[in-house]
Amino acid sequence: MNIIQANIDHENALKRISDFYISTFDKRARIEVIDSGLNLFNDLIDCKNVSLFFLNKETFDFNYMASLGHNEQTAVILFEQLTERGGITKCLEAEKAVLYQYEDYLLNNRHFFMIPLIGTFGLVGIIVAEINDDHLTDQRQTQQLDHFAIIFALIIENHNLIQELQDEKASNEERDTIRQTVIVQSTIDLKKILDSVHIGIMLVNVSDQKIVDVNAMAAIMIGTNKERLLDQKINKYLYSLNPITAANKHVDNHEGLLKKENGNLISILRRSARVDINNEKFYLESFIDISERKLMEDELQKSHFKLEQRVEERTIELRKANLELSAEIHKRIKAESDLVIARDKAEESNRLKSALLANMSHEFRTPLVSILGFSEMLEQDLEDDEQKLMMKNVYSSGHRLLKTLDGVLNLSQLQTNTYPVAIEKTEIIGLLEKQFIKFSPLFEEKKLSLKNNIEPGPININLDPGLFSTAVGNILDNALKYTESGGAALNIFITPKNEKTLVTISISDTGIGIDPKDQEMIFEEFRQTSEGFTRNYEGCGLGLTIAKRMIELNNGSIFLESTPGKGSNFTIQFSV
Repeated sequence: MNIIQANIDHENALKRISDFYISTFDKRARIEVIDSGLNLFNDLIDCKNVSLFFLNKETFDFNYMASLGHNEQTAVILFEQLTERGGITKCLEAEKAVLYQYEDYLLNNRHFFMIPLIGTFGLVGIIVAEINDDHLTDQRQTQQLDHFAIIFALIIENHNLIQELQDEKASNEERDTIRQTVIVQSTIDLKKILDSVHIGIMLVNVSDQKIVDVNAMAAIMIGTNKERLLDQKINKYLYSLNPITAANKHVDNHEGLLKKENGNLISILRRSARVDINNEKFYLESFIDISERKLMEDELQKSHFKLEQRVEERTIELRKANLELSAEIHKRIKAESDLVIARDKAEESNRLKSALLANMSHEFRTPLVSILGFSEMLEQDLEDDEQKLMMKNVYSSGHRLLKTLDGVLNLSQLQTNTYPVAIEKTEIIGLLEKQFIKFSPLFEEKKLSLKNNIEPGPININLDPGLFSTAVGNILDNALKYTESGGAALNIFITPKNEKTLVTISISDTGIGIDPKDQEMIFEEFRQTSEGFTRNYEGCGLGLTIAKRMIELNNGSIFLESTPGKGSNFTIQFSV
């Protein structure tokens, strides 16, 4: 009885599979076929749940499609678990229905049928069905599943192909419609463009030489409307000036004539090209009005002739001017040569002068040192007051002459670049205090004040200490010489400037001051504001010149601010 019942169930299953296959021919929607197929799978093996996953042949991933007894999220999680445990791989390797068992996290044994759907073009997808433990299938049921899986895969594959063909047909029909619309619109747009250009255009049939179409500008240039030009012979309106060109089939930018409706002729620039349209041959004639250009060319020709005459006249004038210029250049070359010779002589004279001054300074210095020494000794040994005063005057005059000789010697060395310079890191506060101590008695002797506004503390600058001391001493000596009342002040300031520090030394006095027009001149050698036999102050005008050059040799700068009758302020600056 069991065997008979099993045979009946087997026959019923085969009949249901056959009915399903036949019924799919009436169903157009693929989702209906899939739902019917999953239901039949469920009935064949009495599933708890059954899910279908399609293979994406571009990425080779399985994508969820549909399920019975599960929602999408649960079905996807179950598929991932079966993949991790190797069940899916086992099914794909077997290429037939596989019964798979695994123990879940609650230690429950779960049984699954995994059935590959293999069609004509390969793997389509996988059916995953969970079955009850008491409904395990036999070999005959497994064969039924494989048989139905093949039919189900072919049906799905066929529906996919049908859908693709339908989509492609719809896409082709849509493209044809769009193409026709674009062609029509392009034709309309092209005619609008041709009517908007400022070039006359005609389409002429090659066989009968008649005008087929024209644009708006061609009709305007001829002086009529488009309709009157159609079917007219082309030679009624267009003429070529060159017989050879007229016989050619192709004309490229050649001048011709256009006959207007009123009979007038205008000059045109013409181009003709042969084109094929729908297996018919045409000439495409295009032309522009060059009447104004021809008039301009005539005027240009006249201007060109006048210009040639003018150029010839100017050439004669230029030849004459060139002769005069050549003579002038010759004179200037000779003058420049004379200047170079004079400059060389002046430089040589200056060098000889400096050498002479240096030699003479040494020659004068030796006896002067003796005179100063003996006069100082005699002043101390003499007892007569009148004789003492005479020796004192001798000493003072000799000292003045020695100072002048020292200045001349320093200047000659500075001019010949032979002055010894030794730049080193120098603390300048001590040097300034020494100059203050040196000049304080001299200022007191003239009943003048010398203020010291130097803050204690080291300030180190890279310079030559001897040059620096001499320069400061010359400026203080200048202040002493030209100040009759009041006094002078020695100041120093330190201020930041950009990323460096600016050290400023200021020496101010309440002397006679310097007129603005003389302020540049006083730094020149042997110059004073009062010069000649009428000058009021002693000295030969070298102190400030030497001071300026020594400051510059120390990479410093010196500036002067002065007001006549109020005094002067000399500023020395170093950047450290």
